[in-house]
Parts: sequence; C-alpha cells; structure tokens
Amino acid sequence: MRAPHAFNSVLLILTILFLPVCMAQALCVEPDGTDGDEVAVVWPERWLGEDARAHVPEGIWAVVEEFADPAPAWDDYYFWRANEKPSPDQLHAAELLAGKPMTGDAEAEFVFEQAGALSFKLDPTMGSHSSRVLLAVVGEQVSDQQKVRLDRTWIAVYEPRGERKGTALVIPGMFGTPEPTVNIVVTGLQNRGWLVVRMLSHPSRFTESLRVTVDPEDVSLSAQLIADELGSRTADCAFVAQAVLKHLEDEIPGLSSEPRIALGMSGGAMVLSTVAAREPARYDALVYIAGGADYLSIGMQSNYKDMVKALRVSWGEITPTSEQMRAFQEAYMNNAPMDAYHTAPLVADVPSLMIHGSKDRAVPAWSGDLLWERLNKPTRWSYKQGHEAIFVSLPLRMVRVLNWIEKAVAE
Repeated sequence: MRAPHAFNSVLLILTILFLPVCMAQALCVEPDGTDGDEVAVVWPERWLGEDARAHVPEGIWAVVEEFADPAPAWDDYYFWRANEKPSPDQLHAAELLAGKPMTGDAEAEFVFEQAGALSFKLDPTMGSHSSRVLLAVVGEQVSDQQKVRLDRTWIAVYEPRGERKGTALVIPGMFGTPEPTVNIVVTGLQNRGWLVVRMLSHPSRFTESLRVTVDPEDVSLSAQLIADELGSRTADCAFVAQAVLKHLEDEIPGLSSEPRIALGMSGGAMVLSTVAAREPARYDALVYIAGGADYLSIGMQSNYKDMVKALRVSWGEITPTSEQMRAFQEAYMNNAPMDAYHTAPLVADVPSLMIHGSKDRAVPAWSGDLLWERLNKPTRWSYKQGHEAIFVSLPLRMVRVLNWIEKAVAE
C-alpha cells in the first residue's frame, strides 16, 4: 500500500537521509573525521543463477529488463510489512535472477522485500514522460545458506532534446524525493542534450527495517553487522547503475564513447561516490547535492532520525558513555568499505561539484565537510541554508549547475 499522504507531503520538498537511525537512549559524539583507518574497498559478492549468468556481461551483477513500449507510468508502494506470499512481480524478479522459471529444483530459496522496503507498481495503461522504463534485480546470498535476498530498482530513461552530449545518471533522495525538484533537474539535463537515466528511488531493500541491540562489552559485533548491512544496500546502488548503463550503451549506438556524468541528491549524493567508484574512469563529472560521509554518525544525528525507521539501534538498559559511542562509531567506520568516507578518495580525480548547506541538520553539515575533504576539496558552493532550503532553491541554481557540468566535461 502507499505511504500515507501526510508522510508523502513532508517528503515532497525534503530529500530524506540515507538510512536514518533511531538511537534509543544514545549519546551522539560528533566524529572529527580522523578516527577511521584506511580500509580497502572490497565489493561484496552477488548471486546470479547459472542460466542468468550466461546472458549477463562479465563483471555485471544485476539483471536488467526493459518494459514494452510505450513506457508505463509508475506509482510507489511502501511495505508496511512483508507480503504473506510473494507477489507476481516479486516472483518474476526471482525468475529474472535465476534465468529460468521458478520450479521445485530452483538453485536457491529467494527472500523478498520485508517491512520498510519501497517498490514501484507500473501501469502499462498509462504512459509516462520517459522514453523507457527498466527494472534491475540484484541478488545477495545469505551467508552460507542457499537463500538469496532480492533487491529491485526501477529506472526511467529520458531522451535528450537536440543533439546528444552523453549520459546523465540522476540518483534522487530517499523515496525518490524531492520529486518536483528531481523533475526540474531531469528537464534541465534533457534540454542541454543529455540522455537522462533516473533511478526512481534507491533499491527496494534500502530502507528495510533492521533492529540492532549493542552489547556494551563488545561493540564490534553490532558495528560489523550495521556496516555490512549499510554496505550491502549501498553496493546494490552501484551494481544497478553499472548494469543499467551497460545495458543502454549496448543498445544505443555511440553512447559508450560519449561523456557520462552523475548527479546525486541527499541520499543519492551520499551513495554517489560508491556508485562512481564501481567504474571511476567512466565518469567525466560528478555533482553532490547535500550529501555526506560516515553514514552511521549521520543517522544518529540527523533531525530526520525519527521519521524513517530503517535502522533502530538500542543499548538495552544502559546509556552509553562517550567512550563507548566513539568505540562503536570507530568500529563501524573501520568495517564499512562501502561508506563514502572510503569510496570518495577513489573518485577524487573526477571533476566534482558539491552544493552544501552550512546549516544542514538532516545530513549534518559536518558530514558534508568530511565528504568534501575525502574528495580532496573539489569545487564547492556553500550556502547558509538547511537541507530543505537547498532543494527548494536548487531550481534557481540549475542553469549555473548545468554550465558547470558542461565546462567540467569540456575540460
């Protein structure tokens, strides 16, 4: 069922934070950006059925399906709880990942979206303003079990107006917000000649509910669990982007030799460096709008932490000391290779623009400073604004943003 209208009305002009955290009785310690060790970026493994693997290019870990022309309209669907039995759409996604119909001799048992996930329903009887709509499916094998968690992402593609310059990947904030601003960004890029590839939202599992109770005597176990889960969700964004862009480049003559840029907003900006790090040499410019690094600390301090309960962390009956909190945060960062803190240096050579709100409390301003430093201090436009104001005023800055992109690509 749809998320309540009151919730959507708040999200209309807000870009909700990546995985806000409800910290029960938690004492937040603002990190100084120097505590995390350098961690090697190792990509998590993904699962593909043998039949699917035969048809998926080497190095690609998502199966992409394109819906029939004309491109259908879409509507979001929030999972207040898991379905009692898989929907036809979920079963179809499992078949795509397996590469064959679901039968009793399936290679794996599939685990579908749980409470807190977001998916989309397509309506083929109504057209959209996009030229194509695609579905990308990623599978994560659960430990040593023969279970595979499915993650689905929906993508809309918009044709350029005039001669094509290249491809522009757009990653919105959580739940595809702020939709009116995203629409303006898409139109602006189209008008400048970009083929726009728009993720309608993050992958479906990105906001699934996860409850973690920290053991004060050994914070490392909980920190590892959170780092693995946040890292898995972030990695799926990268796997999807890579697969969809590869699919389009194989389908559209000349696209693979043209420039590629990417723009992320809030939660999209937070995962952008990880997305680009999957194939950094392929990007000519990156735009980060109200993003940040150190996901766990952002979640504990965000003023949106009570709005989206994707991750709930409890310390049981105790109130953690500042030393325990710092140890917890350090243990997370030292085990979170997919966090922007670690992936940003991998794309520091790509021309980048950051749009930053010095009064941002949703993605706290300090985390934007940290991301900027980890990107080796690229061009930054900083405004004395909060998170919401950055996006409300973004349309007024779009011409300047588009001009910056064109100059960066030309150089």
